[in-house]
This record gives sequence, structure tokens and C-alpha cells, in this order.
Amino acid sequence: MNDSKEFSFSNMADNFDDHITRSIPSYDVLRDLIYELCKFYVLLRDDKKLPYTILDIGCSQGTMIRRIWEWYNEEPNPLKYKCIGVDINEDFKQHWKDETSKKGATLNYHIGNILHEDAKYGLQNPLQNQILQGERLGFAYSLFTTQFLIGEKRKLFNIIRRRLILGGCFVVCEKIKLDTPIKKRQSDLHQIWKHKKGGFSQTEVMQKERALKEITEYHTEQELLDMLGKTKDGCQFECETIWKTHNFIAIQCIKDDPFPVEMSFKERKKGLKEFKKKMLDAENIINEEKRNILRESLVTQILGKVKGWMKD
Repeated sequence: MNDSKEFSFSNMADNFDDHITRSIPSYDVLRDLIYELCKFYVLLRDDKKLPYTILDIGCSQGTMIRRIWEWYNEEPNPLKYKCIGVDINEDFKQHWKDETSKKGATLNYHIGNILHEDAKYGLQNPLQNQILQGERLGFAYSLFTTQFLIGEKRKLFNIIRRRLILGGCFVVCEKIKLDTPIKKRQSDLHQIWKHKKGGFSQTEVMQKERALKEITEYHTEQELLDMLGKTKDGCQFECETIWKTHNFIAIQCIKDDPFPVEMSFKERKKGLKEFKKKMLDAENIINEEKRNILRESLVTQILGKVKGWMKD
């Protein structure tokens, strides 16, 4: 980068991967962690249901989602799946190439904004989203993208939560707001790291910080955990911070929701209320195997009732 050039993502579309690696300490470690999590939650599943979809929100050059797609071609895995990368910046498009492997795994990229597409139909019905329509998300992740969704972060979390399958995983990586004097020192240490280890000049560091302040919204770690965990649509996320360095974190969210996404809010609320009531007895069963059997039985029973509600 030239010291005289103001920071923008369009200016670095050709070398964004290198830029972010030099901007965030241990970024390579984080990418490897997400890669392994994806294999665990989707690529190594032993069920034979419909193909799962893996979603990269803010995929930039598309390197990470391509790496996941290529893994399918290297390992003996009978489960077909789809890989989708989405970004709003058209300058990254030159690095993308849609492909289909010999085993049937597809890799597709889209220019678009998931939130804006939902806005056409109203957020009450996020299933109409053109990019995600018909997709069954098994794994989704966002590498430092949601911090740019000023005032709309919770909407995206709700959309992804609704689209994830039961047991699916969503990983959110963000730069966070530091709310104590001791924590705020981490931000200063990060600036020093970018200059000494990342190779940025002090002018470049200051230009980027100034530019990002205008287009980002940061939250504390606890605020993000609360935002991800609270919901009104009957879906639940179990959240945990799995990676942290300086003023950056990654939160893993696992969906715990026994009902299909096709159900309306009213149907989900009614079904979940009955499910939770009966599951209280199941939680008192110490034997895990028996508890899981009872849980599956309850879900089957309630889904039968739900089908009746939907017909009515």
C-alpha cells in the first residue's frame, strides 16, 4: 500500500488475503480452526440426508470456501454438499470460479447482500432469500464481516439461525469493543503489532483506523454473546468463545432446535412450548442414551401434530 492512498477494500481486491493476514495476529490459526470445525460439523457427518450447504458470509477472494470445497475431492466422503461464498464487493468477483467436483460437490459465488434480499419480502419470512432459498445450512461462518452491519447485525444472526439445521454450526469472528482500561491496552498492542510484524507504516495504520471508524459497529464480547443467544423465533444458539487475540474474537454457535425451518413463527412457538414442557422430564433422566431416545420420540410426536396445524 502507498502511504498517500486512503484505505478501502476495493483498493486491495487483488491482495486482500495477504492484507488481512498481516492485519490480524494468528489469522492463519483461526482459518485452520474454522476449517477443522467445518469438517467436524458437516463433512464428517455420518447421516445420508439431503446435501448440506456451507456458507461463507463476506468471502472476499473466496480462498477459505474454496479450500473447504477442495477437501471434498481429497477425502473418501459419500455425502454431497454445496459451498456458497457471498460478498457485496464486486471487485472480488475476478477471483471467483463456480465449479462442480466429480463427486458432485458444488462451489458457487454470489454478489449480493443477504439482508437486502430479505428486505424485499420482509424479515418475517427470511426463507424467501434468493441466495439461501432452499438451502439447508450445516455450517456458516463470517470472518470479520458482521462488524460492518451497522444496526443490522442481529437480523443477520436471526436469518442464519433459522436456516441452520439442528446441530448446525455458525462461527462469528469480529473485532470487539474493549470496555476496561486493561482491555483497551490490547488495542494499542495490536497497533504496534501491525507496524512491527504486519509491515504497515504508522501512516497506513492510522488511515485504516480512521476509515473503519466510519463504517463499523463494535460490541463487547459479552454483548455479542447475548445478541447471538437471545431469540424470539424458538431457535436456540449455544455460544462459546473459541479463539481470542488482542481485540479480536471468534464465537462458535451451535443450533439446538428440533423443528424444521419451514414452520411459521406461530407454529414454531406452539410446538416449542409443548416440546420444552415434555423435555423437562427427559432432562431428569441421567442415562444419556435413554434421554436422547425420548427426545427424538418427542420431536416425532410433535412434528406429527405440526403437520396437522399446517394443514388447518
